Amino acid sequence: MRRTFTKVVAFLTTVTISFSILFTTVLAQEEVEEVYEDEQMQEEITNEEEASEQEVERSNQLEIELQQREESLREAEILKNQAEEQIAKGSVGFFEYVQDSVAISRINNATYAYYTNIGDEQDATSLENMKESLAFIRECNSLRQQEGVAPLRVSHEMMAISQSNTNAAKYLMRHCRQYYVSENLAFYYKDPFDG
Repeated sequence: MRRTFTKVVAFLTTVTISFSILFTTVLAQEEVEEVYEDEQMQEEITNEEEASEQEVERSNQLEIELQQREESLREAEILKNQAEEQIAKGSVGFFEYVQDSVAISRINNATYAYYTNIGDEQDATSLENMKESLAFIRECNSLRQQEGVAPLRVSHEMMAISQSNTNAAKYLMRHCRQYYVSENLAFYYKDPFDG
């Protein structure tokens, strides 16, 4: 469980870093626009007067700087789009990030896969719902420890199976039996420990 939690945190940290890079690049773009305005003013002066060697050199430096910042902005935009695509895929995006094809297969190839809307906020595969399920597992393991019972183990594959079963059970209102695992259902409860 700690390894999966750590990987979720690492994935979310990577997404946060991508957004930080984008924010920094947007700030850099504003600076580039200011530099570009300065460059336009310099061009007007150059058209009216004979440009000195220093002015020409500075203009070239500004042009190079502008091109570099525009390239940085394009690269940040690509990273931002890639991060948004992974986030939109919910847990499947996470499983892709950690390269777990078995977990992805458990979601995509389940008997009732058509009940899964990958990444949708109402679906068990959303990242928010996945994080919430980890909190429930921690609470469950705490209760199990109090009773002297071994903790539940978390794996990507079991998370994927649980998400697929949860999505199907929501519509079927019964155990899914898509995979040979135990299922505990608690319908209509926000907190399954209330049920």
